[in-house]
Amino acid sequence: MFCPNCATPNDPSSNFCKQCGSPIKTAGGAPPTGSAPKKRGCCSCSGCLFTMSLLFFAFLVFLAYAFYSGPEFINKFLAPTEDNLKELASLPVTKDDADSLEKNMGEFQKYIQKGGTVEIHLKEIELNSFINRSLPAFKNPTDDVKMKDLKVKITEDGIKFMGVVRAFKLESYFTANIKLVIDENKRVGYSMSGIKIGKIWIPAILFNALFNFAKSYTKSYAGVNQFKYGGTSFQINKIAYLDSKVIIECYKPETK
Repeated sequence: MFCPNCATPNDPSSNFCKQCGSPIKTAGGAPPTGSAPKKRGCCSCSGCLFTMSLLFFAFLVFLAYAFYSGPEFINKFLAPTEDNLKELASLPVTKDDADSLEKNMGEFQKYIQKGGTVEIHLKEIELNSFINRSLPAFKNPTDDVKMKDLKVKITEDGIKFMGVVRAFKLESYFTANIKLVIDENKRVGYSMSGIKIGKIWIPAILFNALFNFAKSYTKSYAGVNQFKYGGTSFQINKIAYLDSKVIIECYKPETK
């Protein structure tokens, strides 16, 4: 027996609906005649379509106004704030730390070629120093697009990439929070907690959905997470995130 008010199925002996409490029998004790009522939904398809169309139209209006107003208007949303610039400046870079990372990576390549398990410790200051040294390479020949600053911040939640990029007459600040994990089957998993472009925050639901979709087509066997450095292939067994450091345990079968 269905409730005439909310369409919830009830026991034939019930007088009132267990869901909404409405009477489900007539005064004579007989159930109401007719077919089971349609269950009420939360909204109509036409309502959802109208809302999406309205939001899309508003976005087009904003986009048209932004292009009409010129780069100055767009820069209000994209340009880095004083707090953004202070956070970038708070992450130091030194020549010695850049040299140290290059030396450590050379040692890692030498040991991983022999096989076995090798741990590599990547310090935040060394990564930022090396990135700062390599920044001139992140631009096109005409210098229309240029990476002005790029830093990483390592916490227990993963790695936060942040920086300032200049494209033509626009200058934009951006951040992206990414974490790479290895599960018990030695499969690579990614998570992204969000992307920010200027003052615009973009939820990472789409990116995480794409990562999960890719993972569903990955076979569950050890060695699927193959990486290559200096011509040597290896897999990652573990990744640990600490404050200002990430520790990566790599493995390559020993050569005879």
